Amino acid sequence: MTAKPRKFNPAAPSKREGSLHRLAPRLAQRPGPLRAVVDHARELERLTRRLQRAAPEAVRGRWRLARLDPEEIVILAESSAWATRLRFLAPQLQDAAERLGGRRPQRVTVRVAPSAPQPRVGAGRGVPESDKK
Repeated sequence: MTAKPRKFNPAAPSKREGSLHRLAPRLAQRPGPLRAVVDHARELERLTRRLQRAAPEAVRGRWRLARLDPEEIVILAESSAWATRLRFLAPQLQDAAERLGGRRPQRVTVRVAPSAPQPRVGAGRGVPESDKK
């Protein structure tokens, strides 16, 4: 007896959805360009956490590091408002980067890159929450 093929249902996501995070360890085990990308992303994440600890509490978690080298720090802020605040904090971020890496970056570039929207849990098709009474 053969199993019936399942029909695609957009309201019920695949069980495999969200398994991408499990792919990184496999990529990191094999040498090559994908491993280099995974390693670089991990290093940026580690440096982001360390720099965030050095930043004022008000801006923590509102940005992420895109690049850190002796020439430049590139920061991606959630919004233009946070980007403005981070530009004012550029000297403090340069000091923190110097403590981490030994050399003070020459400049700080802040760009706006909104975080990816988080999917709403339990939201199905139909009437949006804002329209419900």
